[in-house]
Amino acid sequence: MEFQHIKYHKSASVATIILNRPKRLNALIHAMIREMHEALRDASEDDGVRAVVLKGEGRAFCSGDDMTEMVDHLRPLPMQGREDFRPEGYHSLVIALRELRKPVIAAVQGYALGAGFELALASDFIIAEENAKFGMVLMTRGMVGGTYLLPRLVGLHRATELILLGEMFDARRAEALGFIHKIVSADKLEEETGHLAARLAEGPTAAIGIAKTAIHRGLSMSLREGMEYQGLALSLSIMTDDFREGVLAFVEKRKPNYSGN
Repeated sequence: MEFQHIKYHKSASVATIILNRPKRLNALIHAMIREMHEALRDASEDDGVRAVVLKGEGRAFCSGDDMTEMVDHLRPLPMQGREDFRPEGYHSLVIALRELRKPVIAAVQGYALGAGFELALASDFIIAEENAKFGMVLMTRGMVGGTYLLPRLVGLHRATELILLGEMFDARRAEALGFIHKIVSADKLEEETGHLAARLAEGPTAAIGIAKTAIHRGLSMSLREGMEYQGLALSLSIMTDDFREGVLAFVEKRKPNYSGN
């Protein structure tokens, strides 16, 4: 697969997607978003892929939407029609990352701002280098973002603060807010991300996918609905080959060798 705006490769059951516009701090454009969808689709359909890493080339993870392209799309619209304007943006990527039935790790160096911040939040794990900067900066440009993920991850009042003020903050505050898995030095980011990806890739991939779905759907359910869905998730997980392997490994006192099925 050949791409212009991303790099994509697979190794040892891990697929890696690298945002590749370093001169623009990996700002998102529509062509890049389409390529990311293609890579995510391939990772989803390839049974040999059991974990996904999302990262950026150069000195940033992703600085958000490319404002130059956004301005170009806005210019032709008459003022009376702008209330109906819906940019084909990163929102579809947030959905794709959340619905991917395989674990996703965002490895964040430098800036993760606006749309880039949301891509990181949509991942299952964030490993950040110690100098990383985060921020839902869209409000500083008269735009709105973060309204779905942030309240669910950091609570209503903190989310309101982050969205309305649009300020950048460092990795330590991000860790205190609870959405970073680990902070590492810049020279350890790739190594630590690789360790976590390898660990997840050795896990029961089918059960991980079932758990991801149950976690995200459960957020909009009542207690009774959520527990019933959890029971369904349990029933589905014990029909997998990996359930059998997990039980046998426990009884035989050995490390399980999960197939991902």
